[in-house]
Amino acid sequence: MFRMLAEGAPQGGSILSLIIPVGLIFVLMYFMIIRPQRRQEQKRREMIAAITKNDRVLTAGGIIGVVTNLKDDELTLRIDDARDVKVRVTRTAVTMVLEREDKKEAGD
Repeated sequence: MFRMLAEGAPQGGSILSLIIPVGLIFVLMYFMIIRPQRRQEQKRREMIAAITKNDRVLTAGGIIGVVTNLKDDELTLRIDDARDVKVRVTRTAVTMVLEREDKKEAGD
């Protein structure tokens, strides 16, 4: 035992053998998780920026409405025609653009 302490710990592999697997794991995580998530977020930003009047949208709270007014960061949604119910939400609350109201009426 004293001889082992005097000689030092036995040497395994080089530090390169530790860096390569960690680097491969990072590269795999980048291509499988980070990159697709960035693309998805970019598409979402483009969708939010392209919202126009008369688009039918779904909010994060589950409300479906038609855009009646646009401001910088705010939308006014008409959710009930009969009672003229309108709701103001932020653009980031929109999760999906369903369809344009104009296209729906033209198809009927």
